[in-house]
Amino acid sequence: MSYSSHTTAQELLDGVQYNTFGQVTSLTTGADSANPEVEQYGYDAQTGMLANQKVYKASDMATPTLDLSYEYNRGYSVGNLSGKTGQLTHITNNLDHNKDRVFEFDTLGRLKAARGGLDAGATDYSERTPSIKRSTSSTVV
Repeated sequence: MSYSSHTTAQELLDGVQYNTFGQVTSLTTGADSANPEVEQYGYDAQTGMLANQKVYKASDMATPTLDLSYEYNRGYSVGNLSGKTGQLTHITNNLDHNKDRVFEFDTLGRLKAARGGLDAGATDYSERTPSIKRSTSSTVV
């Protein structure tokens, strides 16, 4: 994929690789730039959902600049992984756990709270009130 303006053309995306299910497993962004980056994606073998994401400077494939892991809700499934609903419940920042995020859902599958991240606060979505309640608690469950 490339971008072209009146004066220049620049390669934006290159080297896209896919797994047997057609999911992107690797790509290079900014291929024509001075600092291209390689993004890699891993998927849960049983559910096909995104399990991890890493980004590297193309010049240093040993040290990721981004390393995230994802966990999903199992709903009311007991004993197997196939009960995952696809609702994202955790984003783990493997480089800085202070940036981890946790998402909670009510029994109807609605987002109830989001906690953690850069602001280390929490956003609660109340069933009874249409307003959003912000908390400054830094506790991540």
